Amino acid sequence: MSTTASESAFRFYNEPFSKVTAGATADCLIAKVPAKVNSKTELLQILSRELRFPLYFGWNWDALSDCLRDMEWLENVRRVKIVHEDLPFLPGWKKRGLYLGLLREAIESWNAQPGIQLEILFPETVKAEVQTLISSESK
Repeated sequence: MSTTASESAFRFYNEPFSKVTAGATADCLIAKVPAKVNSKTELLQILSRELRFPLYFGWNWDALSDCLRDMEWLENVRRVKIVHEDLPFLPGWKKRGLYLGLLREAIESWNAQPGIQLEILFPETVKAEVQTLISSESK
């Protein structure tokens, strides 16, 4: 697994998806985002289920951002990994950059304080696109 340049904050993997998502410890929650997620509703449903979002989750981008920056409902969890099987949404969709920017901000928020360690992983095959989208999001 290689770490990207610090500006992207994401990690990329070459191993099979099943290997990357295996081996969670008691204090580590692994959320799996499968391939071919092409709607915001589907993505939010997956993340809500996998990250055990509270009932008050608002089903929009702001609510996702809030939940990714808080995670107080996750008792005894020290690490959260969100492992993507590919990059959600179809190429060219504005939602791709928006989602990646939201994830990057959540990571930066956790890095600025002690608490849960948040890791976001994507397959190596989407690395160039992720880095391009993140750099254009930050402009």
